[in-house]
Amino acid sequence: MFAFGFKAAALAALFTQATALLDARETDTQYMLENDRLHVAVGKSTGQMVEVVLDGQDLLGPVKGNTGKGPYVDCSCVPRGFWTPGGSNLKRFELYKGVDGTGTPYGGVMMEDRYAETNQTIAQWWFLREGETGLHLFTRVAYYNEARPFLRGLGELRTLFRPNTPLWTHLSGSDGNWAPIPSRGANANAITVQDATTYLGNTTDDAYVQQYSDYFTKYTFTEAWRDHDVHGQYADGSTSSDGNTYGAWLVHNTRETYYGGPLHADLIVDGIVYNYMVSGHYGAPTPNITHGFDRIWGPQYYHFNKGGPNATLAELRADAAQYADPEWNAEFYDSIAEHVPHYAPSSRRTTFRATIELPEGAERPIAVLSENGQDFQLNVFNQDSLQYWADVDPATGAVEIPRVREGTYRLTVYADGIFGWFIQDDVEVSKSEEEARQFRWEPESAGREVWRIGVPDKSAGEFKHGYAPDTSKPLQPEQYRIYWAKWDFPTDFPEGVVFTIGESDEAEDFNYVHWSVFFGYANFLRPEPYYENVNNWTIRFDLGANDLRNASTGTLTVQFAGVKTANGNNKWAELPNEPYSNLPYTVALNGKDVETWVIPKIRSGSCGVRSGVICQNFDHKFEFPAGALKEGTNEFVLSLPFNATNKETALLPGTTYVQYDALSDVPGPLLASVSRLWHVYHFILGDQMVEFVKLHDKHGHFVRIADDEVSVSHPDGGYWYAGVRNPDYRFIAPFTVTDPKAKMELSKMLSSGFTLSNILQSEEAVDRTVEYLLGWLGKYSETQQPIELDLFLRYTVFDLLGEVVFSKPFGFIREGRDIGGAVATATASSFTVVFGYYRRLCTLFLMNPLTTWLQILPTSQLLNTAMETVSERQKNVDAHSDLVAHWLKAMQQYPDRLTLQNIQAQATNFMAAGSETAATALQAFIYFMIRHPKALARVHEEMEVAVRNGLCRTRVVTYADAQKLPYLQACIKEALRFYSPVSMPLPRVAPQGGIVIGDRTFPAGTILSICTWVVHLSKEIWGPDAREFNPDRWFRTGATELEKKYFIPFHQSVQ
Repeated sequence: MFAFGFKAAALAALFTQATALLDARETDTQYMLENDRLHVAVGKSTGQMVEVVLDGQDLLGPVKGNTGKGPYVDCSCVPRGFWTPGGSNLKRFELYKGVDGTGTPYGGVMMEDRYAETNQTIAQWWFLREGETGLHLFTRVAYYNEARPFLRGLGELRTLFRPNTPLWTHLSGSDGNWAPIPSRGANANAITVQDATTYLGNTTDDAYVQQYSDYFTKYTFTEAWRDHDVHGQYADGSTSSDGNTYGAWLVHNTRETYYGGPLHADLIVDGIVYNYMVSGHYGAPTPNITHGFDRIWGPQYYHFNKGGPNATLAELRADAAQYADPEWNAEFYDSIAEHVPHYAPSSRRTTFRATIELPEGAERPIAVLSENGQDFQLNVFNQDSLQYWADVDPATGAVEIPRVREGTYRLTVYADGIFGWFIQDDVEVSKSEEEARQFRWEPESAGREVWRIGVPDKSAGEFKHGYAPDTSKPLQPEQYRIYWAKWDFPTDFPEGVVFTIGESDEAEDFNYVHWSVFFGYANFLRPEPYYENVNNWTIRFDLGANDLRNASTGTLTVQFAGVKTANGNNKWAELPNEPYSNLPYTVALNGKDVETWVIPKIRSGSCGVRSGVICQNFDHKFEFPAGALKEGTNEFVLSLPFNATNKETALLPGTTYVQYDALSDVPGPLLASVSRLWHVYHFILGDQMVEFVKLHDKHGHFVRIADDEVSVSHPDGGYWYAGVRNPDYRFIAPFTVTDPKAKMELSKMLSSGFTLSNILQSEEAVDRTVEYLLGWLGKYSETQQPIELDLFLRYTVFDLLGEVVFSKPFGFIREGRDIGGAVATATASSFTVVFGYYRRLCTLFLMNPLTTWLQILPTSQLLNTAMETVSERQKNVDAHSDLVAHWLKAMQQYPDRLTLQNIQAQATNFMAAGSETAATALQAFIYFMIRHPKALARVHEEMEVAVRNGLCRTRVVTYADAQKLPYLQACIKEALRFYSPVSMPLPRVAPQGGIVIGDRTFPAGTILSICTWVVHLSKEIWGPDAREFNPDRWFRTGATELEKKYFIPFHQSVQ
């Protein structure tokens, strides 16, 4: 008993001693946090941190204006621009003190301020733990204002450690990029050469000038987020009170609440140690502040450390970098989650595991989880957007990403050396998913690659003045980091860029920026603009006979690492006075233009002039007939508009430009690039849908299937339904109306008849028709005779449609024959689709009243039957409750919106198209059930159990009963997915202003189409088993979302 009491007392004493080391308290003027080494204080008057003292060394210095403070928060988020919260009388504070799940004491302060004019709030948290010399930060922005639902964009959100002391001697951006801080004397004598850029070269004894560069800009110390772990400032001991070295660092322990993914780059240090949570730098998008916006950023960790007099910058930096781990301090973050709204503790997180089959040659592969359905570079549209990434093992394809919040994400994989991306939407991440997910990345290809310039690595760094070191200074920073005008384009390329494949060196003969004009404004070294040989770049390459043999189509793939249009960083703005907001970019081959592609403003960002080589990444494929190539020397010319400029509000060069990641020339198939005959040929053969799948496997998301049409398989693609008008001039249905407003209005009028309750009123008659089919099947089975199932299913469907549309079966299945040749007519009518491809001939010879009067079209008989039946029904609209009855009643109520012609055309369309697709769907289901006896046995078992339990009747299953048979439903869906009844890609014309799909922009007037077979068999969408019949896929996590977005067996809607 005594021993136990002694032990308990000793532990209590130790605990008391430990907690005494961590203090969190309030005074009249401050909230203070301190442990045995670090003391920090938040001033009550400003709501900002005003004291940071490590082992007795003041790291901030005295408060003066906005210096001598931090970390503190500010934003560009209020109507007048910037706001530094904490100074109003509306602010409030909370003080925390507790012990986390590891038994470690902690303290914290929360400051929240409200901007009264708009009722928006910002809250900032600082936490300090015992045993640590750093601060854990969270930041919250909330906006609730129904009277003003849209406030503005959240232009910037950042925390700043902003000292006012001579203590700090060096800046550190990355392991390889550091420099002395310019002296006060150098700054006093500085010459402004560009916005936020100065010339310091006149102060020749300054350490920065001697060691790093004659120019200073905060953009020199910018890093891309992918591998970035820590940045900050270093004191070398020469200015400290005790002769020791010190460091102040921002650690990227988590990156989930930032935006832009691993390709985002931002400012990090320039005498201020930044934590940029939101910015528009380099063209990064920023979220809108709308009513209900409420988001938390963090945690991020500001680390302060101390070394001996001889401790190096690299050593103190490495000490801080050890904390750049999302799993570090997880238990502590769980413990404080109750204080931080919207932060998800470990109970709502898991590790994402996957194995990705990588393309050959993939180097430095990386997997990114981000906002579902959105390019991770633009992941600002959902206020709950999160992002995570990790390197993929190039040998095994394995990847693990820890502490991912449960949810639905887009998975993106990219790698050095490989053009394009792997994209998989609707990836569910949950604790219940323990096994590694399997994915296969099939790289885009347009055939055999002839040459490439550069490395597809999402950067322009391999080109001249990119990653190459500036050897004029001892620290040799990468050249792209230095003020752009130092690299004088006219001196480097007096004849312009002329690059010869096999001879030229991309590091010397291909510039890192392709200018429209080499500007004079903001050019300290060449104040007059230079125009000669700037905007047109030439690429020369030789081809032999073997290169051209069997080639039909050529493709030049241009992958961009950045572009600046007239919009600069303001990618969403409408600037009517700027003709180059959307930037034309032209490729010519052997003297003839291939295409002028208009680069959309949403990809714009100031990149090269802000010391950047990684900005918005995207690509475009320029396709041309192989006949445009020749044996011998060929020549591409890549052109920006001559002197394409814009008006800058700051001291910046007003020129447009692009920066290349890599270029590749690929020949690939001839007939489809010059004519529609290829498409017609395969339609007549009946294998066009199979050919489409093969072409997309070979060429990627975008395939030319005719001289004026592109087939699209990108997951971001919409589904287009502007079909070719039927050659009979009387035929006007929603399917043939291309005006969106008229189409919507007509569809609204006709859709009332298609409600489930209306259709089910015909179910008894439908059951009778099915009984006839079962009777014929039984008869042929008894006699052991083969049955032409195709015809009998068509007879059945025609009669079913007759019941539903007219309450009048045609009698085909009862008689077991094609009465009047109607089924044959419906089949023969498919030739009108072929004529639809040649619209002028179609209009001239077929779509005219004379052709209709002569009754020479196969569809004429169907239309005549429909017209006669509808006219007969007009005499007694209420005789039956079918589709025609609903339409006729709608016509009586809205005669200006729905005509008799519309009803006749829709009835015809329903009979012709509906009979074909429904019969095909039935055949596909029966075929796959026969081919997969195990699935058929499960269906039988499911039905038998349902019958025993009284859930459904035997022989003919009702619609209601079928909904109780989930495996049957899965088999039906899987059959329709694997063998879609509609094989035709239905086209749509790109709208005014063009359309962006993935990373490609299609100008207005481009014909785009989607083939259901391509979508349904896409491994990118449905997974690696997409080309296997597997009904169980419909029970997987995320199946409902996949069905909603990508299951389109009848090509009518996304649903």
